Amino acid sequence: MKDVNNINISDKIMENTINNKKLSHAYLFELSNLDDEIVFSFIKKIVCPNEYSDNCTKCNICSRISSGNYGDIKIIKPDGMWIKKEQLLELQNEFNKKSIESNKMIYVIYEADKMNKSSANTILKFLEEPEEGIIAILLTKNIHNVLDTIVSRCQIINYKKNEDMSLSIYDDEMISNVSNFINVLETQKLGSIAKIDELWNNIFKQKSDVEKAIDILFLIYYYSFKSLLNNNFNIPNNIMDSVDLIKKNNNINNLKDKINIIMSTQDNIKYNVNSNLLMDKLIILFNGVDKHEISKT
Repeated sequence: MKDVNNINISDKIMENTINNKKLSHAYLFELSNLDDEIVFSFIKKIVCPNEYSDNCTKCNICSRISSGNYGDIKIIKPDGMWIKKEQLLELQNEFNKKSIESNKMIYVIYEADKMNKSSANTILKFLEEPEEGIIAILLTKNIHNVLDTIVSRCQIINYKKNEDMSLSIYDDEMISNVSNFINVLETQKLGSIAKIDELWNNIFKQKSDVEKAIDILFLIYYYSFKSLLNNNFNIPNNIMDSVDLIKKNNNINNLKDKINIIMSTQDNIKYNVNSNLLMDKLIILFNGVDKHEISKT
């Protein structure tokens, strides 16, 4: 893969934004680990009255932000598996009040991909009609899981590390097994359910192995997507046949949908959902993409 340092690029974007006083009303951070330090460093640079540096000791605002005691910052995190409409309505009510600390009020939404339709529609109204002095910061590990309508209204800040997108950390045999599954999945479509035990369930038995296998599945489809966009995109030799097959059987829109399905499966496996049922569901949803080219799953 091309060696692009997303972190340095994002640092430069944020530095220029603040120095030129051209703050957006909404930012969407894509992060490897929802890193608080990166996000709250950005917030401090916005509100610090002393031109915040990494070790600001001139005001108590920065220390209060770090300790969670700064009144003009509101934090939203999923309530259970989802961010709920009621949480965002409460946020709006809070922000109808006058700023307590400064002329900037900031809300941070963790796991922005966990908004259901109802909560997403609520935040969309907030993003579509931004009020002066209110800044939204949304965090996600999977930007493809965030609704396009939300993504389009935010400035994207990509802090994902390139090593997160590499097959080199996975065992060759595991990659080969996932490739075999893909070959059947792409050629036999819904019929691959009959072979799911042979190709997947009996091979990846431990939860940790299932998680790794799904990660490999994601990467192979992601590489295929990137290769369709750019013929010069470098594909590892050990997945070349699978990528060629995927590209032959799918267009860009299909691959977007399939990647979203895989990422949804990645998320669900973390909540101890039955992995066998998840893979059956993945095959069924893939078949829907192949037959109807659905745009949302």
